[in-house]
Amino acid sequence: FNNVNNATVNVQENASNGCKGLLKTIQVNLVNTSLKENNKLQFTAFPNPVEAKLSVKFNHEIQGAKYQIIDVLGRVVNEGIMTQNTDFISSLNVSNLPAGIFVLQISSHEKLGVLTFVKE
Repeated sequence: FNNVNNATVNVQENASNGCKGLLKTIQVNLVNTSLKENNKLQFTAFPNPVEAKLSVKFNHEIQGAKYQIIDVLGRVVNEGIMTQNTDFISSLNVSNLPAGIFVLQISSHEKLGVLTFVKE
């Protein structure tokens, strides 16, 4: 994570009749999860929606990039190492995934790229 800051927050519930509930103080950790522009890995994926084979196109050669496919519950359902052809395109077999929305996360040389795709 880039930045982690601690904060104290006061929370009070207000009922619709105007009565105020107990005031509670909680500690929270604020985390900046945004990627710096120079740490982003740029790629596109097609077709989207996809049935069986998701093609991933990079604008340059990547070596040893790792990928994870994550479902909407945050579970890693597939992972591995990307391989490219001469056009900087990788193919991922997603035929075994159920229909739904997934996140493709790819990391390479301290760069990270993320996109969402739909499996039909």
